[in-house]
Amino acid sequence: MKAEYINPFISAFFNVLKQAAQTDGKRGQLTLRTSMLSSHDIAVLISIIGDLEGQVVYTMSEEVAKRLASAMMMGFPVEELNDLARSAISEFANMVTGNAVMLLGSQGLKINISPPTLVKGKEMEITFEIPMLSIPISTPLGEMEIDVALREKS
Repeated sequence: MKAEYINPFISAFFNVLKQAAQTDGKRGQLTLRTSMLSSHDIAVLISIIGDLEGQVVYTMSEEVAKRLASAMMMGFPVEELNDLARSAISEFANMVTGNAVMLLGSQGLKINISPPTLVKGKEMEITFEIPMLSIPISTPLGEMEIDVALREKS
């Protein structure tokens, strides 16, 4: 997987985190995998179609998701992952992916994305047809992860 396809997702993540949640973060060690068993219980999946195809998955614990939703809603307390909080988390993933796609578009790539799908559950196993790059992110809100599985359309 080419760095020029991954870097826009990392850059967009930090930009949206700063704008939408007024916080920052630090990228951890990248790993390449063919499947993942997430220790997180919230995953937002977005499909990528066009010149690149694949999936981007944003994962976090439910507690981190509530903190992120609260930060996005100007500190409004989020006690449970209700419809409004789930919408905020989905929109965060949508904003990151949309910004990354705009950056990829500046490289001349034509890409569309699907609406986000939020999945909640313990020990989720997500598999892809193509290898994925896992990018852990540490933030004051807690640990998050971006998993990017992309390939050039054949």
